[in-house]
Amino acid sequence: MMFSSTAPPIPPMRYIDSKYEDEFGLQDSANILSVNIVSSDVGFPVNVYGSVIARDSIDYKCIYLFHRHRDDCQPIKLKDEALVLTGPRRGLVLVDFIYVEVDLKIKEDGVYPDRQFSKGLTSIDGRVLSRENDVVVRGDTLDSWLTSVEVRFATVLNSVEATFEMKLSEGDFFGTINVGISDIQETIVIHDSEADGAVTCDESGVIRLRRCVMTISLLSRKLVFHIDNKAGGVLGEQTISFTPSRTGADQGETSCGAGKFQVRVDWSLMDFRP
Repeated sequence: MMFSSTAPPIPPMRYIDSKYEDEFGLQDSANILSVNIVSSDVGFPVNVYGSVIARDSIDYKCIYLFHRHRDDCQPIKLKDEALVLTGPRRGLVLVDFIYVEVDLKIKEDGVYPDRQFSKGLTSIDGRVLSRENDVVVRGDTLDSWLTSVEVRFATVLNSVEATFEMKLSEGDFFGTINVGISDIQETIVIHDSEADGAVTCDESGVIRLRRCVMTISLLSRKLVFHIDNKAGGVLGEQTISFTPSRTGADQGETSCGAGKFQVRVDWSLMDFRP
């Protein structure tokens, strides 16, 4: 099947208002949990830039997971440290394959041109998914050039797309927020104030999230947000969860430490057609 290279990217929330639920079957999907630098032939720390992209069978277009230019390197200080992922911006559909392409370079003092750090391709094969577990966490290691990179992902059966946003309605926030699937240990870091900045309600209150989309099984799981807040020296820890739906939106509110948080989740069916 051929797709136009000039067509706009497929957005999230395509079927949030769908009135024809029976026409759409639930799709299998995969969440890219992390991309970790497992080893380095040049030691640590290293300053990494370049891209990690995903492609799925909806349109095979580039969907950036990580994208940094040479003047905005991410310092990797230790073995197994993860790249700061900022995508995907929509749910990935796993009909046959999801391809993950890695193209990373390192910026070094006194070395020119910059050396290739990692370059290669790995894939998630949707044709061999077990139907016994609705969520399976796995990893695949890409060995190339000067490093080994591990892509960790969770395959999800019968999934819907969750697009979320968060706002601080009262108080202050300095801490971390993770999102995950109930009963699954591995989660995704979507905010870390050490790198992403503190938030106060005196401003817009909008919490800048690194990633705002995740897919989740409709049949047996919940979407869980875990908040740690240490603003003002008041330590707080709280979770808030949502039961997925085929379409529509849910909102919730919770207090944690010195802040009160509002969370909105929009649910959408996914379809493998562009």
